[in-house]
Amino acid sequence: PATMKLSSEQVEVLEALGNGEVPDSGDGTWIGALQAAMEESELALAITDMTVPGVNVMWCNAGFERVTGYSKDDTEGRNCRFLQGEETEPKIVAKMVRALRKAKELEVKVTNYRQDGDTFTNDLSLTPVFDSKGVYRYSLGVLSWKEEQSSEEKKALAQLRKLLPRKMPGDEAPAFDTTAAKVDSSSKEKQFKETQMLFTKLQWTLDAEDSLDKLIESEEAVEAFRSFLEENDAAGDLDFYIGAKELSSMSGATRDVKKRRLLEKCLGMSASEAKGMEMEEVEEKVKEIKGTLCNEHLPAFVKTDGVDPVIESQVADTKMTSKKDLMWSKYKVPDDLAGFMNSFVAFAEKFPACIVLSEMSIAGSPMVYVNREFCKVTGFSKKEAQGKNCRFLQGPKTEPPSVAVIQDTLRRGADCFVKITNYRKNGETFQNLLSMRPVHDSNGVYRLCFGVQFEVTGGLDFKVRLAKLGQLLALLPSTVKVGHKDKKVGPKHKKKEDKKHKGKSEKQLLEQALKKEAEVPEEAADMQGEERFADHHDEMLAELEEDGGGDDDGGGDEEEEETPKKKASAKKKPKEEDEEEEEEEAPKKKSSAKKKKGGASFELSDEQVDILQTLGKGKAHDAGDGTWLGALQAAMEESPIGFAITDMTVPGVNVMWCNAGFERVTGFSKEETEGRNCRFLQGESTEPKIVAKMVRALRKAKELEVKVTNYRQDGDSFTNDLSLTPVFDSKGVYRYSLGVLSWKEEQSSEEKDALKQLRKILPRKMPGDEGPAFDTTAAKVDSSSKEKQFKEAQMLFTKLQWTLDADSSLGKIIEDGEALEAFRSHMEENDQAGQLDFYTSWLELSTLSGARQEVRKRTMLEKHLGMSASEAKGMEMSEVEAKAAEIKTMLAEEALPSFVKSDACQSILENQVASAKMTSKKDLMWSKYKV
Repeated sequence: PATMKLSSEQVEVLEALGNGEVPDSGDGTWIGALQAAMEESELALAITDMTVPGVNVMWCNAGFERVTGYSKDDTEGRNCRFLQGEETEPKIVAKMVRALRKAKELEVKVTNYRQDGDTFTNDLSLTPVFDSKGVYRYSLGVLSWKEEQSSEEKKALAQLRKLLPRKMPGDEAPAFDTTAAKVDSSSKEKQFKETQMLFTKLQWTLDAEDSLDKLIESEEAVEAFRSFLEENDAAGDLDFYIGAKELSSMSGATRDVKKRRLLEKCLGMSASEAKGMEMEEVEEKVKEIKGTLCNEHLPAFVKTDGVDPVIESQVADTKMTSKKDLMWSKYKVPDDLAGFMNSFVAFAEKFPACIVLSEMSIAGSPMVYVNREFCKVTGFSKKEAQGKNCRFLQGPKTEPPSVAVIQDTLRRGADCFVKITNYRKNGETFQNLLSMRPVHDSNGVYRLCFGVQFEVTGGLDFKVRLAKLGQLLALLPSTVKVGHKDKKVGPKHKKKEDKKHKGKSEKQLLEQALKKEAEVPEEAADMQGEERFADHHDEMLAELEEDGGGDDDGGGDEEEEETPKKKASAKKKPKEEDEEEEEEEAPKKKSSAKKKKGGASFELSDEQVDILQTLGKGKAHDAGDGTWLGALQAAMEESPIGFAITDMTVPGVNVMWCNAGFERVTGFSKEETEGRNCRFLQGESTEPKIVAKMVRALRKAKELEVKVTNYRQDGDSFTNDLSLTPVFDSKGVYRYSLGVLSWKEEQSSEEKDALKQLRKILPRKMPGDEGPAFDTTAAKVDSSSKEKQFKEAQMLFTKLQWTLDADSSLGKIIEDGEALEAFRSHMEENDQAGQLDFYTSWLELSTLSGARQEVRKRTMLEKHLGMSASEAKGMEMSEVEAKAAEIKTMLAEEALPSFVKSDACQSILENQVASAKMTSKKDLMWSKYKV
């Protein structure tokens, strides 16, 4: 091939682009300049537009064909998964998917396939590009054939990856720009009314009983429905049902006459048949006919043109109101979809089925709306779910073929019907019959996707619910009309329907999905690996944990002096979260300091096993100091297996005890460890998500086994094969967490077997009579001590009240003669008593008027503020009022807080609380808390 080196011109263009500038190259755009610079390069580059659904390659260069054998025509417009095959590593693909979703830089080696079918190791990097508005615009993929790399290519790759731009101007419109099409208010209202009609039809179909009763209140609606029924020889049924509703309000002979006429006229009965029919039989007939009208005739009527004038008149006066408060807070509703979305959300919010709406023009296709029922069924709130892709409902038991079907149909923009195992927030699984309907706008742009979740349960109403679901899906739109043609907001997307769905109704497709396990589509064979989604549910919970605030017991950097310094040579790249269970053995290290202390055997002795099994029954053992805890410590003291005990009744989650094995594994002695939180083992390569799992397990008293990167005392990193085991006493109190640590890279087969045995027989319960470090029930006090404490606390909180609500408290002090006198004495010490006297006089002055007020005004100004007679006389009442306000502020913000801190205040408060008696406020506290 031609030289791999970047030319000075290429370097110049890349540097300019990296600064967010647009050099005079290519078509004059930022992306055009990047393409022009790399078009003929032998270094393979592919660009993906992250604002377009499907994660398809939008452009590739000559180097891409050199490396893969696929031409531009073969590549552009396709997702790069066509390079994957049987030997492609699922865990590495999962890393790539995660990097693309989260806009993270990544370098990996992955097995790919060339066009001729040969495998090659792809030395791949992914670089995200953001515009100046913070929008994730592109992913730049650099590929290289690892086995064929020359030293020149290696250098050029390193240079290119360093120079690749990470930012671009925000004024270069993306392929998807939902702000581009502006529509006027009349277009929005028109779209809103059209959508209102659509969802009114849906409402009439799905809640037919209530809708039928509302329909017969309108003469116009009854006439239209009756005309439809006449075509099916069923108009008599409607007339009978309407007449029967009137019949229910009658009695005696009047009702009997009306009954006969109804039966003869509407149902064609003879006079004798009508006369002989009892009212109970008539009521049964009404129920039967109502069922036919609701389940058959009304849904059929809704599908005809005859219903349109009726619904048009019903929605004619409705005006669009924003439902933005029910949608994702960061979502800006596109101007050209405002009417549609506000109408849909109003309908869906109270609908008794899980409905979500995803925005296909945003990278990751997040749900911008979930309804109330979704939150109820899954346990996730709107705030937690909106703004995220619904993949967080997937977990270890989710079926890979079902995920493949979902992803394949989404990319094709086709309807999806699939049964899938999903997870609620609390970790419970449920069977979900999922239906998705992609929505294109009238210009052919792929805009939205409806998702309808149907929990598969038993019960007599299951078939009824399933039938209603089929009706809902039959009426959900696949196209939304937008009020513009000249300005598309994104690229046209050709829907590729599944040929197997042709000619089948939504009801048939649902029943098929319910009975049959999902099959992996041919085009989605690469998506079967469960590694892609097994941890999605856990990731979501970890994110929610992080959003909830800092973790005092697992943060890792609160106490900087406790983080070990790492040697530059010992640093490792951070592990990806999907490597945490990887079983590859790292090369053995030979440092003698890292061997078993004293050459002790890892195998548990008979005595250790006996002690642990006894303790596991919740009993004490005569080993150690004779207590349950003492026996556990005695059993594990000299073991080479790392072991640490944390007392969960003591704040701080600190290690209360560790053994010799802990020092062997970590290098930290008992003196350096006990009394500290184990976060001192964490460092820059420690995986935050694994720490979040550990924190969650400690908080929720759950057993856990993880592999986490920790640091020894000498600064070297190691993989800690860690388990956490909670211990409860017989009263159900969470007492201890038992941590077993092991140096994964140094594990022998003997140690592995011993770890497995130890973790199995570790005790999970203990006696309840062994008092915890914290025992708030231990100290009993008499009623006089409680009353004394109550009064002291009352004084403290009264001081707080006087300080924080000084305006109100000042008025109360002035009303209390004893308190006022004490406050005045305090003010005298600061030569400010006159200002207090002035303010109290002003309060009286404001109640006077006329000559009396004038005389009093002069007196108080002269006496308390030291004014001359002429000054006092010349001062207007508005000025006096302003002066009083100024002095009140000084008293409230300075003098009163100062008084509260003085001894003089103490005696006043003692008098105020002397007669106060303690009353229980338990009803305002946590119901399970014993004060």
